[in-house]
Amino acid sequence: MSNIVGTGMIRNREDGKNYIYKMQVLEPKNTDEILNLQHEILSALKNKEVCVYLSEIEVKEMIAGSGEMLGVFVNETLVAFGAILFPREREDNLGRDLGFKDEELMKVAHLEFAVVHPVYRDNSLQKKVAEYLVRKIIDDGSWNCIMNTISPYNPISLQTDFFLGLFIKKLSRKYDNVLRYILIYDINNPIKLETDTIISVPALDIIRQEELLKIGYYGVGFEDGTENERILFGKVVN
Repeated sequence: MSNIVGTGMIRNREDGKNYIYKMQVLEPKNTDEILNLQHEILSALKNKEVCVYLSEIEVKEMIAGSGEMLGVFVNETLVAFGAILFPREREDNLGRDLGFKDEELMKVAHLEFAVVHPVYRDNSLQKKVAEYLVRKIIDDGSWNCIMNTISPYNPISLQTDFFLGLFIKKLSRKYDNVLRYILIYDINNPIKLETDTIISVPALDIIRQEELLKIGYYGVGFEDGTENERILFGKVVN
């Protein structure tokens, strides 16, 4: 059975041409391609705290069954990938950050980061990959919530998560003391907002964001039409 889950056309920013891409489930044979692409992209980042590397062990575990990895290929070359992880009893289960009980931890799915080669950015590949993975988690029916961590200094990934329906629940230090939003999408009980509580906060005003999160606000989206990035926070209907 083919592991291809989608095809389409994307534009190469370097030569301006359009190319056919294939989106497919990754296999053990793709491990080196995944690690090489990850290294190429993340080593070029100016702010190294924005993303955390997936180790070779983590990649192999997800491919082997503790999750799933999805790749995008152009002319048989991997140009983007994303992943989901089912952490279950692992210590890094994000449900622990929110005080989940043991039985709740077993129903958590992690949306791992998606990366795209620079020459194929601006094709919404990150969104396409993440959207497929989120839909797979929901359709499986085995999971109560989807969680993720994102750096406050990574607005593109944050916009993708908001698009997918994840909200910021907490801001804390993770992964060797780097700042991360903890986002959640409750599959069975989607969060409903009290629209009259919406507050706009500068994206870099971390102190104000922490204050709001501590008193029950969620980060729910970006404010449109502003010159500087601002994040919307609101309370939820109990």
